[in-house]
Amino acid sequence: MTDLSAVTGTEVAGSEGRAQPGHPADSVGWAGSTGSADPVLPADQVPDGALAAVGGPLGRHARRPSWRAAIWPVVALAAIPMQLAMMERAYCIEHGWIGQEMFSRACFSDLPVQLTTGRLAGGFTAYVSGSAHVDQPVVTGAVMALLGGLTGTGSVAGTQRTYFYLWAVLAMVLLMATAWLSAASRPRTAGIAAAVALSPLVITTVMVGPDIVGVALLAAGMWAWARRRPVLAGALLGAAVMARTYPLLVLVALVLLAVRSGRPDRLRGLLGAAALVVAVLALVFGVAHHQTLTAAYTSWWSSPPGFGSPWFVPQIISSQGPAASVPPFFRQVAQFLEAVLAHPVAPGVATAFAVVGVVLALGAGFVLALGARRRPSWAEVALVMVGIALVTGKSVPVQASLWLLPLAALAGVRWRDQLIWAGTEVAYFIAVWLYAGGLAHPDRGLPGEWYALFLFIRLAGIGWLVYCAWHRATTRPAHDPDPDWPGDPQRDEVVDELAGPLTGEPDRVIAAYG
Repeated sequence: MTDLSAVTGTEVAGSEGRAQPGHPADSVGWAGSTGSADPVLPADQVPDGALAAVGGPLGRHARRPSWRAAIWPVVALAAIPMQLAMMERAYCIEHGWIGQEMFSRACFSDLPVQLTTGRLAGGFTAYVSGSAHVDQPVVTGAVMALLGGLTGTGSVAGTQRTYFYLWAVLAMVLLMATAWLSAASRPRTAGIAAAVALSPLVITTVMVGPDIVGVALLAAGMWAWARRRPVLAGALLGAAVMARTYPLLVLVALVLLAVRSGRPDRLRGLLGAAALVVAVLALVFGVAHHQTLTAAYTSWWSSPPGFGSPWFVPQIISSQGPAASVPPFFRQVAQFLEAVLAHPVAPGVATAFAVVGVVLALGAGFVLALGARRRPSWAEVALVMVGIALVTGKSVPVQASLWLLPLAALAGVRWRDQLIWAGTEVAYFIAVWLYAGGLAHPDRGLPGEWYALFLFIRLAGIGWLVYCAWHRATTRPAHDPDPDWPGDPQRDEVVDELAGPLTGEPDRVIAAYG
């Protein structure tokens, strides 16, 4: 296995200092039945030499920097996809987010639109009192309102532009923080920072909505747990839950792994801190104006299927009918969905499907966490659960996939597989705005049937990511690695860096062996 420290020019931290080349586990001991294990990420997660190329290879007499110093140039490269994200939205920045042009130009963003529709220019005070309103959980809504209060007065296009620029600065900082925290959670695999900071998803997702706030909190919470700070981890994850509900599944994934280790008591500090943060935020915003607290959840419960959801496809078909230009196989799939599902799917039915999807996600997490031959990592179980919940949700907006980005990197999904997934996301990004623009101007938009095809391609990309994490977690040999056998596939396996307080704990509760 290639030693990543040779590729990155970074120091590999261990209990005894620098690990020996080719044996990154020498300084930390072997992981066997006494703890969860996660092999060093394969060398092809990031192409060989890619990180060294950022600043050039080190000379023979150069002093090797610490991994923290070496990773900052990679984190700073997040400015490149962020700049591309701004360039892609140049038309809306100049003309404002008004009318159908923002769809046909593929520069739509929820951020400036909700500034206007939600009256967020009134600032945080207006948001707490209820005079400003957005259908967002309170942490995300509060951040949106805080920035809205900085826009000042002026024309609609001018205030939207100012708001968008403010979000761009905040998003840049949070993206860099997410990349750094992800790498810091697994310092032996510094390529994680590049997988986050340089992903094509940054261009398509970060400036569409406010999800980067919750994603950064999630990454911070996982880092704190990996560094054995459970109370801090709980506080951060609790805040992430109040920014979006996906982190609840990430918390459940950790609970399942704690059950497998027989040490759920190690989660007391984390769960207590998370519950306290959620309770305090709910009390503050609920007392001030209860609809501020509940609007996001009541809106989701009663809403019909939205863009990106498989339950939205029957509405497309029933409104337009299968076109002759659609490939025959897909036309048959569309007709099958039209026959099986309602025309369109009613809000209550879509809610039931989404709830079933969450149940399936919980079941898959249970099987993976308790049934794999070797204990999987936290990120692997969380990626499987969040991915399943996404593809079965009532709405899967463009920015929702941002939640999978740090999880995929932390789970060790190969860079090739991440790029396959990112390619489906980029294709869908183009298709959804062309379809939305075509609702008002059919001659300039994408036919609904073709949009549905790209929708399924995107869901298949997320499914591929889930499969990669599942396969990686379930194909590890159950035996202890043998450092004296070069052919042992687990020879370079080290203790799971995400295990935190669960490191070294033996498996005590196992549902089944594969």
